[in-house]
Amino acid sequence: MIEGLGIAFDVVGGVGLIALAVAVVRGRRKAGKLHDRLERLRARVGWLEGQSLQLRKRAAEADVRVLLARAGRAPALDVCAMSQYGEDAFLWALLGDRAETGGFFIEAGAFDGKQLSVTWLLEAAGWRGLLVEPIPARAEACRRNRPGSHVVNAALGAPGGPSQLEFSVVQGPDDGLGMLSAVSSVEGRDAEIGEQDGATTEQITVSVTTLDAAVAEAIDAIGSVERVDAMVLDVEGFEATALRGFDLGRWKPRVIIIEDNTMGREREASSIIESAGYTQAGWIGVNRVYVATDEPELRERALAWTTPLGWPRRTVVGM
Repeated sequence: MIEGLGIAFDVVGGVGLIALAVAVVRGRRKAGKLHDRLERLRARVGWLEGQSLQLRKRAAEADVRVLLARAGRAPALDVCAMSQYGEDAFLWALLGDRAETGGFFIEAGAFDGKQLSVTWLLEAAGWRGLLVEPIPARAEACRRNRPGSHVVNAALGAPGGPSQLEFSVVQGPDDGLGMLSAVSSVEGRDAEIGEQDGATTEQITVSVTTLDAAVAEAIDAIGSVERVDAMVLDVEGFEATALRGFDLGRWKPRVIIIEDNTMGREREASSIIESAGYTQAGWIGVNRVYVATDEPELRERALAWTTPLGWPRRTVVGM
């Protein structure tokens, strides 16, 4: 009797294990199908996002051409939106009404002034500006590519900080690799650079200035500036340091775009900006967008532009 019960339990247990194994297999298949469906959805969303941004960029270009034609003015540069995430189309949507009198911009981390430039379109429309780029060869490229802007060849620092910094400059078959160049002491960046196929690095010493000094130099070169309309900071994690050398209360940029690859975990730079009278108005790609608190209508327009895109996300849209 007992032996028979044991056999029965073994049979029942075996059936249970088989059923469990079948359920696990089915569960894995279902999870795999759901994963595949999610990946297809992500690809679809990314494609739609890219198309939306392309349309916004083309619309901004068309608007610039119409405005210049009405004013009887030729574009200062080829009318082309160069940015990665549509930052230039965003700035034009908010500040394009400054085109007739000419706005003033700052772009720190300008690279060669053209590739993925956020401010190229603004200069094409007749704006003036300041480009800051620490790598000498790229600063010289900025001068060639951007005749309407004043170029400062330096890294940005805080008052009383070091007068020089060591940079790891990327050289490689792909010009875009140079955008990985950064201060040598940035943790993890050397490893990231070393992983790039065919890339080599060169260590150079660059001078350091404050953003206040750079703006003052630009004003001496191109004339008086009523106020800073737009400021773009992309200085590889040194945004807070750069901001400590910039008097936000004096220059009062209307819109600030600041790169944040931590996707919101960074608080030092954002705290400096918010304490100076700014409110975040969404994200554009990996960039935080801030608008002066005393311009609520401008902030509402900024939110209307950024909210439908649903950032922040880590997905990079190929533009």
